[in-house]
Amino acid sequence: MDIELYIDSVYCGFYPIEVIKDYTIEYYLKARSLCADANTDDIVIYAIFSYEPKTQRFFSANFMTLTVPYDRYVQLCSKISKNNRIFFARKN
Repeated sequence: MDIELYIDSVYCGFYPIEVIKDYTIEYYLKARSLCADANTDDIVIYAIFSYEPKTQRFFSANFMTLTVPYDRYVQLCSKISKNNRIFFARKN
């Protein structure tokens, strides 16, 4: 089953999981690169996946490179649906 793909919250269509995996790697690498210049309390959000809770099947993926302070990330996590997962990178 194909997954809805968004880039910076712009709808791009439905794609197979292999394409989503490629984007996940690409955006993870972009996020890691941005972490080199980030403040120590910043994180870089690179993906938000939405899934169906009963089947655990992913149905959408939104890729971005959004640098935010960690406390802002915590606020976002408290407001986001429990059916979403946020992927991020952080400076070591």
